[in-house]
Amino acid sequence: MDYFELAAMADKVLEISGDDEEHLAIVLDTLDVSLRAELLVSDFFNPYQTFFYFFRTVPNALAREHLILTPASDTRDGVLVEEIDLYQIVFYVREGDPFIAVGDGEHLRGTFKGSDAYRAAHRFIDKLPSP
Repeated sequence: MDYFELAAMADKVLEISGDDEEHLAIVLDTLDVSLRAELLVSDFFNPYQTFFYFFRTVPNALAREHLILTPASDTRDGVLVEEIDLYQIVFYVREGDPFIAVGDGEHLRGTFKGSDAYRAAHRFIDKLPSP
């Protein structure tokens, strides 16, 4: 799909769903897998919308605000979601799959994939020693 077709589809999807992330997730579920994958990492969405689609959860207010202000295309390289103590939670998308990486600023401590990745990362951090 070319850029203008993708832009038109994004407008249509966002118009149908309004400002409701749950409704957006439902609308996205009705799309072709490849189209949905393109939209979720495009400049027409933000990482919060992509994050909510994959994890069906809302991060804390600060994380949500940060994710809203960034284009979803940044999820290809990774977007910082939040920091807990000195641990960083980074969200990224590869080949249509969601990942969460946990690092301490110097080393990658764990990587989680799938719809439970965000919760799994939190459980993992809870078990790590405080830095």
